Amino acid sequence: MRIEDRGLRIEQKRLAVVAALVLAALPTQAAPVAAIVRDGITVTLYDEPCALAAVANLPYRATWLDPKRGHFEGCYTVQHHTVVVLYFGDRTVFTAPLREFRPSGAAPMRQMTL
Repeated sequence: MRIEDRGLRIEQKRLAVVAALVLAALPTQAAPVAAIVRDGITVTLYDEPCALAAVANLPYRATWLDPKRGHFEGCYTVQHHTVVVLYFGDRTVFTAPLREFRPSGAAPMRQMTL
């Protein structure tokens, strides 16, 4: 192996490490799939996995934003392609027709229909 080749490989490895560090430092945020607003409360559905350890049967992440009570993480599923069933960390259970949710963000609505 020539010295020039070895130097090039070291430089490529350094570049790869720097690129990995830059990508790791970027903020990651899931795009919302759909949302509904009722009585000032916004419920947003995401296409990322549910993060609540206590929930096993609702596979996707949801958020509940209530100006009076705050922000709550939750999980959801779509049953029979018509009803969204949600559970939140404050033990709130919420259901709504799928047709009432409005698409938002870049993720397609088809992500929700299981």
